[in-house]
Amino acid sequence: LPNVMRGEETQVLGVLQGLEADVLIGLPGSHSKWVEVAGGCITHFDTFMTGELFAVLSKHSILGRTQKASEHFQAEAFDRGVQVALSEDGRRGLLSTLFSARTLGLTAELAAEQQPDYLSGLLIGHELAGLPEHAKHQPIILVGTAPLCARYQRALALCGFNHVRLAQEATARGLWQLALAAGLTQPVLEA
Repeated sequence: LPNVMRGEETQVLGVLQGLEADVLIGLPGSHSKWVEVAGGCITHFDTFMTGELFAVLSKHSILGRTQKASEHFQAEAFDRGVQVALSEDGRRGLLSTLFSARTLGLTAELAAEQQPDYLSGLLIGHELAGLPEHAKHQPIILVGTAPLCARYQRALALCGFNHVRLAQEATARGLWQLALAAGLTQPVLEA
């Protein structure tokens, strides 16, 4: 199927600067990207509409009617969502497990304040279940806002992905590489 990047390639370029290993680069967001890199080249990438789907479901579906925003991250509820996505029930697919974000509230198993983080964990868990199995044994680098990357790090650990780190200044590094390649600036030579 066709896929597009609209700026994320700049961040990927920033991550790849000086990196020789085969990696999986995760760019969590409204339209999360997962970029497979081998030999310094992008070999494949996927887009997951996880963030946008979370917003739509929370604001415009029956799932949002019993949710209440919390000032604090509800880690236990988030973890439960990830674990449901990875469970036997989760193998039936996202459309099968989504309604649990409401039914767990109706049965008083999740408080209204826990439901948004449960839904977040459920969606992210299903997203990560779609990653290639071999990625569990290679480095994963996350690029994005700290709070969202923290959720993904937590979920990746629950999914068995053990080699996860955060990229630093990927956008700025990527823009610098593009400026150098376009001849807009010269590299700084150390004395």
